[in-house]
Amino acid sequence: MKEINLKYKNSKALKVCVEAGGCSGFQYSFSLIDKNKIKDKEQIVYDKDCIVVIDKQVIDILKNSKIHYINNLISKKFTIENIQNISSKCSCGNSFDIDFV
Repeated sequence: MKEINLKYKNSKALKVCVEAGGCSGFQYSFSLIDKNKIKDKEQIVYDKDCIVVIDKQVIDILKNSKIHYINNLISKKFTIENIQNISSKCSCGNSFDIDFV
């Protein structure tokens, strides 16, 4: 995120979405949004070098999760670890199903 902040002069936030899809029921996605376009229905989480924006509808799904950035020879991507109440996860690592308690 330091590189992104430098490139965009601290004008962007990382938006995390959870939506229906993938082979296990839900999938997450990431995008950069302008900080001035954050909506009231979105929760803002401030972390070291980053502002993370999450729809309030899915904040409970992502509570206590950790976002990691992977940068290796194969890919550069964000991932989410420690999503609570996962009942199954696809081998691709991007889709999952949740037990709603």
